[in-house]
Amino acid sequence: MEGQGENFLDRFVNSISWVLGVFSTFLVVAMACITTLDVILRVVFRAPLVGAAEVCEYMMLSLALGIAWGALKGKIIRVNVIVQNLSPNVQRILNTIMLVLSLGICIFIVWGLIKDGIGWQRMGYMSSVLQLPKYPFYFILASGFGVVCVAILDLIINAFRGLKS
Repeated sequence: MEGQGENFLDRFVNSISWVLGVFSTFLVVAMACITTLDVILRVVFRAPLVGAAEVCEYMMLSLALGIAWGALKGKIIRVNVIVQNLSPNVQRILNTIMLVLSLGICIFIVWGLIKDGIGWQRMGYMSSVLQLPKYPFYFILASGFGVVCVAILDLIINAFRGLKS
């Protein structure tokens, strides 16, 4: 998808997914640092970092922000045992069908996360140690999967272009 043939949607999705992917990578490094610091404090000083596990849980949820980046770069798991023996046209058709199904699943996930986030917001549910509200993390996840939906839509559009040519 890179190059001069990119349209506005390609550039937009690539830019947003790249930013979110880099942020997601930063979260992995931050989680590793927090966990390491927690272990050192726990072992050496017998004083664990209060709320470290909770913060890492929330950071882990936000890792979904990097899914679109991986999908656009082709870094997703595929099982090609049967498909690789089919003709290129059949492979493109099956790929398009799988993308459409994936889009449907992602839309369902976004809808569920938003619904749950609104529910947690109404109930005022807070985390046990740090007393952070839980609902924002549902909306962060929904945003991440929303970008995945747009990325899959972009892949579907490009797949249809490939089917026409």
